[in-house]
Amino acid sequence: MRLSRAHRKPLPAGPTVQAVELTEHMSVTGQRLIRRHESGDWSLGWVAVSNPAPPDSGHGELRVQVLSEEAWHHLAITGALPEGEGPRSVPISQVRVLTLLVPLTVF
Repeated sequence: MRLSRAHRKPLPAGPTVQAVELTEHMSVTGQRLIRRHESGDWSLGWVAVSNPAPPDSGHGELRVQVLSEEAWHHLAITGALPEGEGPRSVPISQVRVLTLLVPLTVF
């Protein structure tokens, strides 16, 4: 006997990716980020190369050092940054860490 679609149990929800705000106690080095630009648009393609820390002046919003994914992979493969590339210091309010959420119902 086959059950009609109306009588089948729905499949559990699968994994999702969520953008999570950074806090001062998060360890994000090496994790993928999205970044908000001055225009207000968000872009993919960033990797944290530091954990959140106070700015050099010691005052103001916590910051995180980021590299483009392309520069980060180049550094990982060759041991050197591409010419003209370097980490950018970004306020933590301007980035979100991408986190994979897997519902327990999947298991």
